[in-house]
Amino acid sequence: MNQLSIQYQNFHPSTFTKEYLDAKLTQILNRAPKGSVINAVYSVDKGAITATLRIMSSAGEFFAISRGRFLKDVNRRLVNQIGRQFQRWNQRRHQAETHDPIVA
Repeated sequence: MNQLSIQYQNFHPSTFTKEYLDAKLTQILNRAPKGSVINAVYSVDKGAITATLRIMSSAGEFFAISRGRFLKDVNRRLVNQIGRQFQRWNQRRHQAETHDPIVA
């Protein structure tokens, strides 16, 4: 089962913001390799939001970082980066499966 941890630094998100981020990160959690540990950190410094996402799994490590002024934009870029990494991982995995000889 995958695990999700979200940390907030230098700000206290509203309930709406927490639910929004939890929903978006749960979507990532559902696409991640089985047994993944997902750590997300959202921080605010001088009005700029920085989000980092690290996913550790037996299939490898995935990492994304995004910065900006608006949380929705920052999170969208973060999700897109991880989505592209998952896409490449899936392509490599399926290529490896189709090239493996069947052993009887």
